[in-house]
Amino acid sequence: MRPGVSRDRIIEAWVATRLSIHQAFYRPGNHLLYFCDAANGETSDIVANTLSSLQSPRVPKPVRIDALGALFVGIKVIVKQEEFPVINAALRLSGINVDSLEDL
Repeated sequence: MRPGVSRDRIIEAWVATRLSIHQAFYRPGNHLLYFCDAANGETSDIVANTLSSLQSPRVPKPVRIDALGALFVGIKVIVKQEEFPVINAALRLSGINVDSLEDL
């Protein structure tokens, strides 16, 4: 590990660089859902609308992997464990596979 680089940043960079448009990762340890958005923003809309329907609106953010800025492919949003089954179902109905990524 590089000095000054947190374990979370390394895991986040690893996840963000491996995402595809049909895949998402959920880290239960920190309640973050990572996904790759479609060009039209469809996946972000699904996640935002589902969270809004749960009366827990949150804005998805780009994943920052280095000092140069954001890797615009990776998006992350906090999803509480009780919200995860609903988000998971909405994404799966849209053709997006959601895998759980346990902290190493």
